[in-house]
Amino acid sequence: MTRIRVASLNMSGAQGAGDFSRFTLRCRRLSEKDGVDVILGQEHNLHPSREGQLRRTAESRGFALVIAFAPCAMDGVHWGGTLVLIRMSTIGWPELREEREAMVVHRESGAVVVKVQWHGRDLLIGSVYAPSPPTQRVDFLQNMRKWASPDMILGGDWNCVPDVTLDVQSSNPARYRNVGAALLGEIAADNGLWDFRRSQLGQMHEATRWPHGAIRTRDGMDVVATRLDRFYIPTNDAHDDLLPSFHVRWDVLWSKEERDHATIILDLENQTGDPGHQRHTIREDLASRHDVQEELTRLCDEAYEKGGKE
Repeated sequence: MTRIRVASLNMSGAQGAGDFSRFTLRCRRLSEKDGVDVILGQEHNLHPSREGQLRRTAESRGFALVIAFAPCAMDGVHWGGTLVLIRMSTIGWPELREEREAMVVHRESGAVVVKVQWHGRDLLIGSVYAPSPPTQRVDFLQNMRKWASPDMILGGDWNCVPDVTLDVQSSNPARYRNVGAALLGEIAADNGLWDFRRSQLGQMHEATRWPHGAIRTRDGMDVVATRLDRFYIPTNDAHDDLLPSFHVRWDVLWSKEERDHATIILDLENQTGDPGHQRHTIREDLASRHDVQEELTRLCDEAYEKGGKE
């Protein structure tokens, strides 16, 4: 069995002094301790004049950096941007800069897609940040029709959700402004890209963004938790042997500031089996639920009474 592990996270800005250095140091620990091979970052807010310095910092941590910068706003900050960090010790990546540029499949402020080599095969992996303003988000997604392909593994912050009844937790999920969701769904369907995590969850909720507090909505102040951060993965025959599994982490921190986005971890294993099985599928958090504890006790008592004969 071989596995590639990809992490995707909204960085919530890394433009401050020392932020990017601390971020890449945390990414190195994530790679060394947790086996992450590729890291997809969104909303880094970094300035393009620092690109050379950023590349050197990433390389000193063992990563190749492919980055796209957002346009400069009126306040002088480049709000947005995407990046990909490639762990050079585990993922095939050219040494020469000219050859590396040839491996960049698509690059704009809201998306970076690269072609990497992994165990003798090419994989297209991309980091995506759909803009927060609804009009800009629709424009971005309309353009995405031109470059999205059935072979892409895309992780990012999409700023909209597939299903407000399942992917929004608030006092009134139906009032959530889900602009761009239908368009994104069409693009994913046209390219055979699958939000596999939603299939795993079934009717369960899973938030990847928790606001720091109540926010103002049309119904007043409310706490709105959403599944904005997710992966879309290929379903074509070329990727049929790659079996996905996911988990969400809130402990990927590199500053004292509280984070409102989780880190999404995607594992792809090239072995035969049913997706989501023969891998780490145990959810330890369920054991803390009272109803689950009661059911486990009941099952244990029943098994004891039967003496293990059934």
